[in-house]
Amino acid sequence: CRIRQNWRDGSRSKRYPMTDGSFGGPVAQARMQVCAHRHGNDLAMLVAAETAGVDLVEVDIHLFRSELDARHDKSVGPLPLMWDRDRRPRWNPPRQRFDEVLTQARPDTTFYVDLKGWTRRLSRRVIHALDARRSYVVSSRAWWLLDPFHDLEHVRVLRSIGAPWQLRWFLMRHRRPVAGGVTIRSDLLSPEVVEDLKARVDCVFVWRVTSFEQACRLEQWGVDGVIIDDLELALELLDREH
Repeated sequence: CRIRQNWRDGSRSKRYPMTDGSFGGPVAQARMQVCAHRHGNDLAMLVAAETAGVDLVEVDIHLFRSELDARHDKSVGPLPLMWDRDRRPRWNPPRQRFDEVLTQARPDTTFYVDLKGWTRRLSRRVIHALDARRSYVVSSRAWWLLDPFHDLEHVRVLRSIGAPWQLRWFLMRHRRPVAGGVTIRSDLLSPEVVEDLKARVDCVFVWRVTSFEQACRLEQWGVDGVIIDDLELALELLDREH
């Protein structure tokens, strides 16, 4: 498979980051982008993702007691509201402050920020925290949280689609092209769905990508980026260009 990235250049489209992380210019990247899923939630995993040279490092952001936490788990006090992969309850998941992540991260690291919450205070706090970053990506299942980011030229905005009803709603609501892109669960896609989405948005990112063959198939369908849990798989995709 030929890993590539195929940005469309139109009057409605923003200019997205080139390989140096900047915005501007009509030159497209030579390959599909690779994002390290959840690797911004842990400082050791962040370093591993940066060392691997991935294009984006995903970090899940919650607003907790007026502070930004970098974690995927939900928790309220001592209650075990999430389970690990062995279906065992997790008590008091460790907190990782987002400002600590930003302090640890390299200046040229591009974050993929997934907003976890419902209040626009979360959006405002993230904008303030990332003010010094040249560019980043933001997504959310709560699409209204993305409104404050649409006017920021250095931000790529992705509406997250994680259920069949949400995909139907998006396609019904946006029959004409809209600014920004989407990030969508892999099992919701087909070549026809990708074509339908790309007639409406600037880019399509996909999560739950678990194999090289699956990534190649998605690339052939026209997907612009994949979100990978396995860093070895991410490296395999990145090495295709060498």
